[in-house]
Amino acid sequence: MIKGIIFDLDGTVLDTSKDLTTAVNRTRAHYKLEPISLEKVLHCVGNGFVVLMNKALPEVKDKDEALEIFKKEYSMCYMDETAPYQGITDMLKKLNSMGIKVGINTNKDDTFSKKLIKKNFPDIEFIDVIGTVPGRNKKPDPAGVNVILEKMAITNEELIYMGDSDVDLKTALNAKVTPVACTWGFRTKEELINAGAINIIDKPEEVFTYIG
Repeated sequence: MIKGIIFDLDGTVLDTSKDLTTAVNRTRAHYKLEPISLEKVLHCVGNGFVVLMNKALPEVKDKDEALEIFKKEYSMCYMDETAPYQGITDMLKKLNSMGIKVGINTNKDDTFSKKLIKKNFPDIEFIDVIGTVPGRNKKPDPAGVNVILEKMAITNEELIYMGDSDVDLKTALNAKVTPVACTWGFRTKEELINAGAINIIDKPEEVFTYIG
């Protein structure tokens, strides 16, 4: 019986695509580079801001400088257009009412993650929200999942990890918990299947088919 669900953030509970693209292209503009499409930005997302800079600004040699510029730009726009996907808030409320414990584990910087969750889900009780912090391995390492799992006080067999990318699938497998992939995020259903996804949902409410 499932007693807890840990969610990825970007592309899973929140659509952060437009604000991420804005910050990336403002950073590219700083280096007098042409903007790139939202679709291209999304395929750079999933492994944290450092990897995002490596993929989205390959022309820039000083990636540390680019990262600082990006963080500054993102800090000024990250709440502008970001919002929950349709059905996510209702799903989380129902999970809370059922006593199913919920948490967030993301490769987004921890500070941004906590603020976004607090703003967008003020009435939802999360066991923990864990983003990227110095000294803790990021996904697909299961470190963050394990921290939340311990706080939930449940077993691996009682936990689902839900996300929208191959990184999330690998995280679930590394943590020895049940992976569930969602198709409304930053990767297509075909990409998820090619990454090995078996449990796939197209709408947030479909997660309840795995709870029983």
